[in-house]
Amino acid sequence: MIITGEHCQPCGACCQTRPIADSTRAALGLPVVGTWVNCTAEDVARMSKRSRSRLVPVKRDGEEMLATPLRADGTCGFLNGKPGERVSCAIYDRRPTICRLYEPGSEYCRASRREIGLPA
Repeated sequence: MIITGEHCQPCGACCQTRPIADSTRAALGLPVVGTWVNCTAEDVARMSKRSRSRLVPVKRDGEEMLATPLRADGTCGFLNGKPGERVSCAIYDRRPTICRLYEPGSEYCRASRREIGLPA
């Protein structure tokens, strides 16, 4: 199966809790913090005041940053809908860098889809 961006709205698997390996984050130039999606200063600046107010402060090795909120079921707090059915991102145009780099059809995409029982 060839996975393209059109497969994203009925999927949303990437918006569930699945930390990206620290080595991958570092290779992408992103903060390495053991929590959900950590936002760079540029990510935060792109967001609306309302979205910024929902970010969660995190600290690692003395460095403070903000991360996206999580729901009790482990999905991103900015995700609308249910993964595997129909989803959309409430901050899609202003989403964090790591979300922008999560390519449809990539290794991470396919692993996420398999995890929630979708064809990969």
